[in-house]
Amino acid sequence: MHLKRFFTLAICLMSGILLPLSTSSAAMEVNESNVVELFGKDYIRYEVKKQETIFSICRRFQVLEEELLAINPFLSEGLKKGQTILIPIRQQANKLDTIASKPATELKAKQMESNTTMTVLLPFEVTTQAGANDRYVEFYQGLLLAADTLKSLGLSFTIQTHSVGEGTSRIQELIDSGVLNRSDYVVGGTHPDQIRLLSAWAMLNQKNVVLPFSSRIPEMDSNPWLFQTNTTHAHMYERLSEEFIRQYSGYNIILLKASTNNPSADQTFTSHLRKKFTQKGLSYVDVLENEDLSGVEAALHEDVPNLVVPYQMSMSETIRFVATINSMANNPLATTTKKIQLFGYPEWQALPKRQLQYLYDLNTLIFSNFYADFQRFDLRAFQLNYTKQFGRDMLNTFPKYAMMGYDIANWFIPRMIFERGQNAYFKGPKYLQQVFHFKSLQSGGGAFNQSFFLIQYKQDLRVEVSELR
Repeated sequence: MHLKRFFTLAICLMSGILLPLSTSSAAMEVNESNVVELFGKDYIRYEVKKQETIFSICRRFQVLEEELLAINPFLSEGLKKGQTILIPIRQQANKLDTIASKPATELKAKQMESNTTMTVLLPFEVTTQAGANDRYVEFYQGLLLAADTLKSLGLSFTIQTHSVGEGTSRIQELIDSGVLNRSDYVVGGTHPDQIRLLSAWAMLNQKNVVLPFSSRIPEMDSNPWLFQTNTTHAHMYERLSEEFIRQYSGYNIILLKASTNNPSADQTFTSHLRKKFTQKGLSYVDVLENEDLSGVEAALHEDVPNLVVPYQMSMSETIRFVATINSMANNPLATTTKKIQLFGYPEWQALPKRQLQYLYDLNTLIFSNFYADFQRFDLRAFQLNYTKQFGRDMLNTFPKYAMMGYDIANWFIPRMIFERGQNAYFKGPKYLQQVFHFKSLQSGGGAFNQSFFLIQYKQDLRVEVSELR
C-alpha cells in the first residue's frame, strides 16, 4: 500500500527530481539489520555521513526530496553528520521482500471520513545549542510509532508535520495559507507566543489544539477548544494537599525553606501546603535551609515519625539533600533512632542510582505527571522497537519524549476519528508513562488533564503507584 494513501506528512517544500541512476550503491545499503517497517512500508535506517546532502542522498537512493522530508520533517532545517534518518525503499529497487502488513481489525465503532487529519507543529530546527531540539524529534518519532500501531488496528487518518521554529511567523504562514484549516486536531505550540496564536486560531475556526509541553497556559480559562495534557499546578497542589493531610496525619511535618540567597524561591507545593495547614489549624515546623541541614536535624522527633518536605530544588541540590537526610536516618553514632521519611518531586525519578536507593531507604513519596515502569513488558518492548526503528536509544531525559508522543497519539487519534460517544468501542494500547482524564475547570474553558501519579518508594524495594484525579 502506498505511503501517501494512509499517512501523509505534508511539508511545504520544493519537491526533488528523480534522476535515472544505477541502483547498485543504494542496494548495498539494504540488509536485514537496517530495514525497518512503518505503516506497512519498508525504510532503510541510515546514518548521515560527512559532506552528504539531502540532494546526494536522494540521488543515491532514488527517492524524491519530498518523500525523504515527509518521513524526516526535521531535515527541512538542514542535515547533520551522525543523524539517523529513514529512507523510503522504492518499489523498483532490488530490496528485501516487503514484510506483510498486519491484517486490519474490524472495528465496531463508526468511522468518520478517511481524510481526518492531525497536524504536528514542532521546532525541529538546528540551533546553536547542540541537541537542543532533539527532544521534539524524539516526540515526533514516538508519535509515529503510535500511528503505526493504530493503522494496524484499522484506523484511517492523515498526519501533517511542519517544522515551525520558536517564533510565530511559520505558524502564521500556515494559518494565512489555509493549510492549518485542513486539520481536525493540532498538536504543538512550545512557547507562549505560539500558544497564544494557536489559541486564537482554534477559537476562530473551532478546531482542537493539544498542548503537551506546558502546565501554565492562561488561554485555557476562556477557550473550550484547547487540551492541556499536563495537570495544572493549581489542581495538582490542591488535590495533593488533601491526600498529604490524610496520609501523614500524626507525623512531625518539617518544611524546608530556601535560604535568602538561594535563587530557588519557595513558591510551589510547600507554600501551598503551608496555607492549607494554616486553614485547617494543623501544626508543622518551618526550617530555613543551611549547608549541613542542622536545622532539620534539630527539628526531628523521637516519639513520632518525621516527614521532611523540601522546596523544589535543582538536581545537584537534591542529590546533596537526599544524601544528607539519609545520613541522619542511619547515623551509627546516634544514641536514639529517629524515623525519617521524605516527600519529593517528579524530577527525583531521574536521580542517580545511589541516591535513588536512598529514596527506598527513606520510604519516599513523590508526585508526578509522568511515571514509567521499565519492568513492564510493553515498556521494554517499546524501548526495543524504538531503538530498532530509529537506530538509537531514547534520550536520557525526564520525561521520555518518545513515550509522551506515543501516549498523546494513542489517546487523541481515535477520538479525532470517531464521532462523539462512539469511541467507547475502541480500546487502544495502554499508556506508557501518562494517563489522561480531561476536565474543564469552568464553562467555556479548555480541558486539562486532571490525572497524575503518587509514587511510593518502599523500604522492601517495591514501588507502589496510585493515580490521583
